[in-house]
Amino acid sequence: MELTKRTFPIRFVRLTLLATLLMGFVSQRVDAQQGGFDQLRPSDRELASYIAEARGANPDLQAWHARVEAAGLKISQAGSWMDPSVSLALANAPTNSFDLNQEPMTGVWLNVSQAIPLTRHYGANKQIAAWQQERQTDLLAERAETIADQIAQTWYDWAYLKAALATVDSTVELVDGLIDVALVRYETGSGLQQDVLRLQTERTRFDDRRAQLEQQILSTRRSFSVLLGRTARDTLAATPTLPGSFIPLQADSLQALLARKNPTLLSMHKETRIAGERVHQAKRALWPDLKLNAGYGFRQQTDAGVDRPDFLTVGVGVSLPIFAGSKQKPAIQEAEAQNREIAFSLQDTEQKLQLALASLMDQDDRLARQIELYEHGILPQADATVQAVTAAWSTGKVDVDALLNSEIVLMNTRLEALARKRDRAKVRSAMDTLFADKESSGPAEEMIKTVEER
Repeated sequence: MELTKRTFPIRFVRLTLLATLLMGFVSQRVDAQQGGFDQLRPSDRELASYIAEARGANPDLQAWHARVEAAGLKISQAGSWMDPSVSLALANAPTNSFDLNQEPMTGVWLNVSQAIPLTRHYGANKQIAAWQQERQTDLLAERAETIADQIAQTWYDWAYLKAALATVDSTVELVDGLIDVALVRYETGSGLQQDVLRLQTERTRFDDRRAQLEQQILSTRRSFSVLLGRTARDTLAATPTLPGSFIPLQADSLQALLARKNPTLLSMHKETRIAGERVHQAKRALWPDLKLNAGYGFRQQTDAGVDRPDFLTVGVGVSLPIFAGSKQKPAIQEAEAQNREIAFSLQDTEQKLQLALASLMDQDDRLARQIELYEHGILPQADATVQAVTAAWSTGKVDVDALLNSEIVLMNTRLEALARKRDRAKVRSAMDTLFADKESSGPAEEMIKTVEER
């Protein structure tokens, strides 16, 4: 009984820790399913490393970083008052002698003036500049995702071309074997010379196809290097592969999170705030600005040596919006019209992005079904056809054209199956571009902040 009392707290602590770990794991899984957008694009460490390299070296992105930096430096400028003005003047000097002590009103004046904005438009300008900087940051995130998609699209094209070349090479090996068999049959009198010539002609066609694929691979490698910020001559010795599996999508979660993660929408929300602030700014333009000025006049002594007191002038003025009907009020209406324009543009963009996401998901579903058909239906049937035709050709029941046609059909079927996987990977990458997962943005994460972090 004493032992049970002593071990109970230990068991309780262990169970509590285990439950905490399980809850944390489940929470991470839920977050990964609902908010982690790195899963939309098929996982590939090598591709991810190249995308990270591009985020730090691509010149287009570097230009956007500079643009964001420049936008940030505008904030303090926009909120600064006008500089005060200082003037030095000689007042009331007699033109007959220009003697400074001849007339009592002659003196040297030092004037200082400063405009004080009662409309608070400098504070509004500072807020607008801050939102502009945030908007540029969102556009940077959008551009980073676009370049990442271009890299991924090129990567999958490269992987497909390499796999296609390997498929053609395997078919060439089979054709070479058939040529050897046809030669033996022709030399022994059991085959025809036209079969040998027909096989050799098709073998040459495969060489032509290989040359085309090799050129496409080289061009793709050059494009990939340029996207990374390297030169076109710096062709990488990478090993791109097509993804073997795809994680299922959650349509409801993606649609709901589109508004929170899409950088274009985030940017337009900032633009909406800016337009609303410009309306308030235009209305405050009806208020006058306060102008303060002060002057100090230095006078010399009289000819008799009597000191003259210096003069001090202080003034206050305001601007009068007497042309409000043709200036300030139309400016208010203009700002309100621009605000409505941006609101409708935001609504239109939201609908188009939802349509784009739905269209990509439809394509993904279609390609998933096609891949299933190829892997479990079309490819096994094409392979079985080749085996049957090969057996019939060996016994002389069919000619060599039927054998070649079955081999070409099998090769094209394999290429079509590879193309479906490539297309689905590219659809996933395009879908990933709709979301800016800034928490895993690589080297540029310091420049790309979410609104919540700011």
